[in-house]
Amino acid sequence: MADHPHTTTADVAVIGAGVWGLTAAWLLAADGARVVLADDGGAPTAEVAAGMLCPWSEHEDDGEHDFYGSLRTAAAGWPAFAARLEQASGRPSGFHRCGSVYVAARPEHLGAVRRVRDTLARNGRSEDWQDADRLADVEPGLGPAVSGGIALDDEHQADPSVLVAALREAAARAGVVMLTGSAAIANGGIRVGGGEVTAGAVVNAAGHAAGRLSRRVPVRPVKGQILTLAPRADHPSPLRRMVRTPSCYLVPRPDGRVVVGATQEERGDRDVTAVGVLDLLDDALRISPELAELRLAGTAAGLRPATADLRPAIGRDADGLVWATGGFRHGVLLLPVAGAAIAAAAGGRPLPAEAAQFDPGRFG
Repeated sequence: MADHPHTTTADVAVIGAGVWGLTAAWLLAADGARVVLADDGGAPTAEVAAGMLCPWSEHEDDGEHDFYGSLRTAAAGWPAFAARLEQASGRPSGFHRCGSVYVAARPEHLGAVRRVRDTLARNGRSEDWQDADRLADVEPGLGPAVSGGIALDDEHQADPSVLVAALREAAARAGVVMLTGSAAIANGGIRVGGGEVTAGAVVNAAGHAAGRLSRRVPVRPVKGQILTLAPRADHPSPLRRMVRTPSCYLVPRPDGRVVVGATQEERGDRDVTAVGVLDLLDDALRISPELAELRLAGTAAGLRPATADLRPAIGRDADGLVWATGGFRHGVLLLPVAGAAIAAAAGGRPLPAEAAQFDPGRFG
């Protein structure tokens, strides 16, 4: 991190070193812009996330066709994005091909899983219904409570902690100047750590705190708790694919860990609660009883940034501020689309077609 000069100038000042802010800063600097990024030192929300790249098993509503189209575009862009990031950073991106299954592990799950299958069929993707025996061939780690579901070979993952490290390195190599401290928007730039940055464009990528910097877009925190299970000497992870139900997900990492998540709570604290752990473990062990022998390696809670309509806010508002928040449950998945769109808005260019629906002007 750089020392704070009293005053400095930049083409773009970015507030927030989460995955969206880091990606935009890296892409802008790689394109020749002078970029300053203000980081308050807190852990990015993405580090308390599973990093699922699952645009198909999320598709529950025909009325949101444009939004799910953006999710699919982003997922399709991940291999190229990951390759570019690895080349720019010299580090792994965290992207890992693994496939998924979306299954019913309780009787009340069946209707929701079938609705997703039917929605996919209406949108041009037909998936065979897999009964328990066929699912066991696809993912042997599933338990007897799983009665059926669908297999999605093209849904993958990106480990957020690995991703953040790569993005920070890519930004540093591209020449992004990182300043430590809480930032505020000022006329013609930002104030951070007792200094001022004069900038041609300011990007508000402050996550759930973005609404405190400007009230143009309503943003609130939505709490999510997750668990991490780790293999023991004689008890490796039983899973090789991501497993999702309507109430829980399991994400097996390449190193044998399994991420279990996530609660969704309209709260602003980061406390891990006993009931949150209980509910997640209850769901996880119902899906895959063998997980009981793994070690409970960690618990965490993060605050997802959510707008009033649960869709991102990306682009310039009427005051010229560039918004880059509202990823909610899709922040990592949307990264290839969001990063390019934020960089375009900060550079004075129109939003790409796949991000036009995220214009913050919709909030008036």
